[in-house]
Amino acid sequence: ERLGQKLKSGELKDIVAIPTSVRTKEQAEELGIPLVTLDTHSKLDVAIDGADEVDPDLNLVKGGGGALLREKMVEVCADKFIVIVDESKICDGLGPGFPLPVEITPFCHEHTLRLIANLPSCAGCDAVLRMGSSSSNVPDGDEIAVTDNGNYIVDLHFTEPIKDAPAMAEELKNTVGVVDHGLFCDMTTAVIIAGSDGISVKEPEATALSQDELKKMVGYKSVDDYVDSGMVVGLGTGSTAYFAVERLGEKLKSGELKDIVAIPTSVRTKEQAEELGIPLVTLDTHSKLDVAIDGADEVDPDLNLVKGGGGALLREKMVEVCADKFIVIVDESKICDGLGPGFPLPVEITPFCHEHTLRLIANLPSCAGCDAVLRMGSSSSNVPDGDEIAVTDN
Repeated sequence: ERLGQKLKSGELKDIVAIPTSVRTKEQAEELGIPLVTLDTHSKLDVAIDGADEVDPDLNLVKGGGGALLREKMVEVCADKFIVIVDESKICDGLGPGFPLPVEITPFCHEHTLRLIANLPSCAGCDAVLRMGSSSSNVPDGDEIAVTDNGNYIVDLHFTEPIKDAPAMAEELKNTVGVVDHGLFCDMTTAVIIAGSDGISVKEPEATALSQDELKKMVGYKSVDDYVDSGMVVGLGTGSTAYFAVERLGEKLKSGELKDIVAIPTSVRTKEQAEELGIPLVTLDTHSKLDVAIDGADEVDPDLNLVKGGGGALLREKMVEVCADKFIVIVDESKICDGLGPGFPLPVEITPFCHEHTLRLIANLPSCAGCDAVLRMGSSSSNVPDGDEIAVTDN
């Protein structure tokens, strides 16, 4: 209603909306709101919807009105998902306060109902087929309720709070015959709550970043802070350097950086850079670099490194030793008190009489006590993954 008002008044313009049910579609059309679908707009800026229950982690039970599948399909595509409820929907644990709806296929629906009721995560629930209108979990007819998608709904009634909502969500989703369920876990951006004391907003507590998120953060920062237009840039190899290459490609494409040439340190990095449209050169034409960016497998207190877990150590060192600045990007797990125990030290050798060279290395005084192992399988992993001797890009 409010969106329709602000469009009509001209306060908002150039809005398109995706409804999650036939009822919402009809209301939006009456209000003159321009409508599209996910078929033409797979990315949404924001989705706004209610919920039947909200737990302390902002996991939700939705689907009391029977539109859970379309709601989830739309809301999972939104950059922000804003949940609007009154304070009666806030609970200590999902389950007892509102039955959990599960949308199932009509084919052999009694069989699917039994499968659901017997899931370990659903132990103790009373699984009831919704009857009458699909928009109400209170029986109001003698016919099986049918959703907008032509499916049935099973409402799961719990007497005790659900112990692990994400685990239950996964178990339900993996059950053949289940289309989707009303658990909306880890999707909420903010909950706007109407209470006796007015309006309040609750947001998820900050969570620890994943390993890839940390790698992306440092990869992007290295390019943002150390790369300027007109530079010659060395591009490292590995899972962290990947994000620095990605960021460089983005900034070249947007025009934020110009007149950059880069030198890759492996075939993998070369292929990634070419896909991103990064102009490439070699040390044969550019022996002096402004900056090189790469990851590391270990970093000691003096900033000495172990590198080469990905098998590109020779090309990395040839490029990075020619750079005025060498920027190393790692997550905190790579920081150590001393090199060696945390990651094997790679040494690239010539194939000619390689067993002889391996013995020479193992017998060096500085290497006393080490276990020298020939890398097998892929050269990009120091974990054996094949029966053939690993061969580097060189």
